[in-house]
Amino acid sequence: MSIAIRPLRAADIEAMIALWRAAGLPHRPGGRDRPEALAAQIESAGGLFLGAFTLGALTSPAGELVGTVLGSVDGRQKGWVNRLAVHPELRRRGIARRLLAEVEARLVARGALLFTALVEARNATSLAVFHAAGYEENRDVVYVRKPVSPPA
Repeated sequence: MSIAIRPLRAADIEAMIALWRAAGLPHRPGGRDRPEALAAQIESAGGLFLGAFTLGALTSPAGELVGTVLGSVDGRQKGWVNRLAVHPELRRRGIARRLLAEVEARLVARGALLFTALVEARNATSLAVFHAAGYEENRDVVYVRKPVSPPA
C-alpha cells in the first residue's frame, strides 16, 4: 500500500477521531479532544501532528487517513511521541514505523535529543512498535496526574 505522510489539518479531525476509536485509543471528547481544542493543538504544533494517508489502494479509497502520530517538544530537548495509531485492518505494513521515523526526524529538527512516549502497559502492539524502533522501557518512573476541572 502506498501512503503519504503529511501534517494533519483541522479538516482531518473527524477522520482522526474515527481512527483513534477504531484503533482503541482513549478519546476525551469533552476535554482535550474536543474538535476546537484539537484544531488549536494542530495549529500550534507546527507540523508535528502527522497523518498517514492512502494513495489509492485496493482496500481503502485514496486519501483515507490510516495512521496518526502527534509530536511535541517540551523545551528541555525532549521530544514526545503521542497517539501513534494505525487502523487495525492496516497494521503490520510498516505504517507505524514510517510515522514514528517521520515524527522523530521532525523532533530532531526542533532540537530534541531524547524521544519519549507513554504507553499503556496492556498495549502490547504499541510496545512492540516502540521496542522495534529502539525505545527502552523505564519502569522506574511512575505516571501521576492531577486533573483540572473539567478533566483534560
